[in-house]
Amino acid sequence: MWETDLTDAGLAGVDEENPAQTTRLNLEHDFYINSGVLVLNLDYWRANSITAQCMQWLEKNPSMNILCDQDSINCVLEGQKKRLDLKWNLNPVPYDDINKLVEYPERILHFGGPIKPWQKCYDFRLQDIYKKYLELTPWINTFTLEEPKNPAQACIVANQYFDREEYVNASRYYQVAIEMRVSHTLLESKLHLDTINGGHRHFNAQDFVSACDHYRSCLESWGFLIEYHVNIYTMNTIFDGVY
Repeated sequence: MWETDLTDAGLAGVDEENPAQTTRLNLEHDFYINSGVLVLNLDYWRANSITAQCMQWLEKNPSMNILCDQDSINCVLEGQKKRLDLKWNLNPVPYDDINKLVEYPERILHFGGPIKPWQKCYDFRLQDIYKKYLELTPWINTFTLEEPKNPAQACIVANQYFDREEYVNASRYYQVAIEMRVSHTLLESKLHLDTINGGHRHFNAQDFVSACDHYRSCLESWGFLIEYHVNIYTMNTIFDGVY
């Protein structure tokens, strides 16, 4: 990455290949980089007062300024950017990029997006990578996973445990999802109540597979996904408290 040729360029970054962004910022004849990982030409940056130009752009374009530094850098350095290989800024929205973890053994992961690896509902495989490197830092001693904040997030956790055949943990998080949902919405039928109670009976009898089956049946009838979708970002209501 450090050997990137930045002659006559202010920086290099990974092209998002995002037509919506180039159209929004009138950059149809340029490309739009993600600012999570950048290689800067500091001599160029200082000689052309790029920081000051970015600040001026932000002040003059409040309605266009959605992604702050990223938008300003792309606009100020229009035509003055070079591309980095994708491996230097893999943004692991799982469905899109998870296979590239194998393709690129040397890589930089950018845990972008609204769901982060310190949240329990994050993709377990990617979370393991995050933890591996966190353990090399002093902050491992203060690290705790954030528990689910709504039923959709609890379902993600439960579904991943279910796929790993960890049925005790799966049962517990299906219970959490049901409790969160019921605390905000009344049960629609006696069938739901019977299904939930049946799950509880199996759980108490330590028949955790059957307990999961009951809980999953109830959650599915409410519209929650009971299969773990690799792209957790598409799961309805995952980001909010709407049940």
